[in-house]
Amino acid sequence: MTSEQEILSAYSENPKGIYSINEIAKRLGKAYPHVHKTVRMLIDKGVLKRHEVGRSHLCSINFEDKRAILLLALNHTSKYETLPEDVKQRAAELLHVPHDIIVYHETKKRLYAVGGTTPTHTLHAQELLDMLLADEDFYANHTVLSGYENFYALINHPHITRRYHPFL
Repeated sequence: MTSEQEILSAYSENPKGIYSINEIAKRLGKAYPHVHKTVRMLIDKGVLKRHEVGRSHLCSINFEDKRAILLLALNHTSKYETLPEDVKQRAAELLHVPHDIIVYHETKKRLYAVGGTTPTHTLHAQELLDMLLADEDFYANHTVLSGYENFYALINHPHITRRYHPFL
């Protein structure tokens, strides 16, 4: 995992979170100078946004940046490797049919597909948005298996932002 991926993995439980560099370093168990250098580079590239609050500099993911989405997707790909084999098999079956998003709820051990042609597994985007708003555990413990850009466009919705980080 690259340093950039590691920084974005600090946001895995709350991609809409906003953290100081010190908080990111603590979450990762890394030295502040190393994290500061990488975060500054990610801010300069536009992957992270910087918010100044008094003397503090807080950071959030810039969902408008394609590199941010790719780094988040790489983190989900790493999580995919740890999924049970039966889940990987069911996901492979769903991947053969086009869907806008395929996401796995790690706690409930359930796959959800959005916008596909298999009615027994398909949700509408609004239904997934409602689930993410209602279930903090689902929001914090999920793995996106397909449709990363669509998923992050969905969680960039103002209701998600207000629910999971009213500061933004």
